[in-house]
Amino acid sequence: MKRVILLAAVAAISFTTVADDFVIATGGEGGGYERAGKMIASEIMKQAEKKDVDFDYELVNTAGSVENIEMFNDGEAQLIIAQADALNVHQLSGGKAKGLYTEAVTWIYNVKNKYKDLEDIEKKKDVLMVLVDGSGGMVTMQSFVQEDSGYKVNYDNAILADDNYEAADIVCEGRFNGKKVAGMLIVGNSIPNDIKADFKGCLGVGEATDGDFDEAKDINKEDLYTKCEINKSAIGGLDSPMGDIDTVCVKAMAVYSTDLEERKLPKLISKSINKAKRKL
Repeated sequence: MKRVILLAAVAAISFTTVADDFVIATGGEGGGYERAGKMIASEIMKQAEKKDVDFDYELVNTAGSVENIEMFNDGEAQLIIAQADALNVHQLSGGKAKGLYTEAVTWIYNVKNKYKDLEDIEKKKDVLMVLVDGSGGMVTMQSFVQEDSGYKVNYDNAILADDNYEAADIVCEGRFNGKKVAGMLIVGNSIPNDIKADFKGCLGVGEATDGDFDEAKDINKEDLYTKCEINKSAIGGLDSPMGDIDTVCVKAMAVYSTDLEERKLPKLISKSINKAKRKL
């Protein structure tokens, strides 16, 4: 995966130094994880100046949570942004995690096939869902399988798409290899504009609710999923059920290494994440 270095900065203000480059792994260009990474980096620089720490960093675009966790475990990144459920599905090697903000798990369904809730397809072998390979939606579905094995057949038989637009196109068609296509799962606080513009009439925004998710805990032993609603004003011209659109939300988390040469740095990072969180 080609990584794009977005920003390098140096605050040379004392004789205290960080020997190695500090890499912050975020996500796709223009996305929420990139914005969070930039905000955290800015706060770290401010705190470094106050504490007389000479600090340099690189802010790096990646494919998202899974790649970020791999980079962290390999020592290639010292701070990453990742979905809370990704940290359950993919083992993390050390570090501390702090919640930043929540993202909605969004079920986008085929209007004619009428599977308006993800729960409607549980255990059904003859109804397919679509997942973007390596995406946040795929990670969340892996987590759902851990919490409720009834979804394993849905995950195992899922159609894999290269991106959200291709996934939406498959869902809009409604059939694949002779089977009905129910919908797709994405994670985030917005639906891509091209999907809202191009698939009016054939796609709707439904619900992802199942009581079996309620007891799941994150890496900090807090609730992994919280009940939330999708704002109907954000779904554009896509259909939706009557009333509120209930779903679950999952945290985006910042994970940072505590095994750093500069002893002041872990506390400084923790404080910086807290400050960035209030601005996100």
